Amino acid sequence: MLTPFRIKIIFIVAALAIMVVAFSAARVQYRVWATKERIRQLEAQITALEKDNASISGLIGSLDDPVRVEREARSRLNLRKQDEEVVVLIPQDAGEGQREERIEVSEASEAERSNFVKWWKKFFDDAK
Repeated sequence: MLTPFRIKIIFIVAALAIMVVAFSAARVQYRVWATKERIRQLEAQITALEKDNASISGLIGSLDDPVRVEREARSRLNLRKQDEEVVVLIPQDAGEGQREERIEVSEASEAERSNFVKWWKKFFDDAK
């Protein structure tokens, strides 16, 4: 026959077993939720990378067009053809002293200078 003491012990053991099972189930459920969240983040990252890949593929495809390559070289690198004249527009709010310094260099001497010298003068001579 079951005494009240044994009933209490059985109840405590059963309660502990239920708590262990519930804790394990909650831990597994949390892992499932965390995994689903990570999958969602990775899918968003994949979508962003696919967009970037498509835009880069488009840029690579446009590199085959020599007209576009020439236009980009002219705009980004300020390149010119050998017999071409370049017109430099000076803003109206530029000081007269700056305008005189730029006009001071003759066209022939400017054309003879290397790009390194031109860039050096641009960054370090104008900084006075």
